[in-house]
Amino acid sequence: MGLTPSLSFHKMEQMPTRKTKKPIVRLLECPLSKRDVNRSQSQFMQEMFNNLPAEFDSVPVESCAEFVDAIENARKEPELDGLHIVCHGDFTEDGEYLLKIGKEEMPIRRNLNLFKNLGTRFLFMSACGGGMDVMLSRDLLRIARIESLWSYGREITDAQAFAIETLFYTCLYHRARKWTMEEIHRRLCFGLEYLKIDNDKDAIVEPILTLDCLNDLRFDLTVPEKTA
Repeated sequence: MGLTPSLSFHKMEQMPTRKTKKPIVRLLECPLSKRDVNRSQSQFMQEMFNNLPAEFDSVPVESCAEFVDAIENARKEPELDGLHIVCHGDFTEDGEYLLKIGKEEMPIRRNLNLFKNLGTRFLFMSACGGGMDVMLSRDLLRIARIESLWSYGREITDAQAFAIETLFYTCLYHRARKWTMEEIHRRLCFGLEYLKIDNDKDAIVEPILTLDCLNDLRFDLTVPEKTA
């Protein structure tokens, strides 16, 4: 199932004009539950970013077409530092990883070109299990040409996601800290295990928060033909 951008996307046209050079993170938020409106992450993240030297905006997406448009529009905005995607993730019986967007499903491997030359410094995939498919993560990193890809290596609860992502953005944008992505990941993995946010018995060697960095890929950056 290949997806192409639709011709119009009114949500992006409503974004306010920016007058700052602060780093900007955009949230693409897919509906998590119709029965629980309190599961929305945008309000939580807005409050968090009010205390950081960075900016935040959000775009709700309820279909694959809107998701494609949101990615296309993000690619056209070089001021974006990061893209943060919140949705459900799952694997098919054949082991294919899917993002669940509203009532639709998007198989990531068959739509890798959607992320081609994304242009942001990082991509945070806040969805269960995305980091379990190592080769998919690496292929996504290569084709997006971003510095780092953050994802989760297991199923994750709302409480875990809120705690982990608060710590991540605090480490990334705190005024006094200039840590690399690798340094942030090492500190977070230790802290998450110590605080029992990641309470798996193998949390240190197989952390719930996964990181893939473009500089760590020791092979040709050409995207394999099967993912094109």
